Amino acid sequence: MTPRGGATVRFHATATTTARPDQVYELIANLSTHLRWAGEQAPRKDFRLLTLEAPAGLSTVGAEFRSTGAASANGKEIFHDHSTVTEALPPTAFAFETASRLARTHRRAGRLASCTVTG
Repeated sequence: MTPRGGATVRFHATATTTARPDQVYELIANLSTHLRWAGEQAPRKDFRLLTLEAPAGLSTVGAEFRSTGAASANGKEIFHDHSTVTEALPPTAFAFETASRLARTHRRAGRLASCTVTG
């Protein structure tokens, strides 16, 4: 899913674990867990999930979900995502595509005063 005028960016993550493949799949395919491990427990507070609206249970192809997240430490940049599950093959593959929009809160424009000193 590429928004009009947008770019496609692909991410691929690899991790080593002692958990069985079916345990990992259940964690990833149950979208409600994402808010915990990619939000509350995220290692970085400047890039983490803040909200998640998703169907309960294990997701299947075509399931849609929405999320928001912090994209800056000061909270002035928030991303808004709409995602669709594109692959769900337990216990080996789970994938989704995301259309994302970044909202930025800007400061009010300041005034620039100039002063000329002559002597």
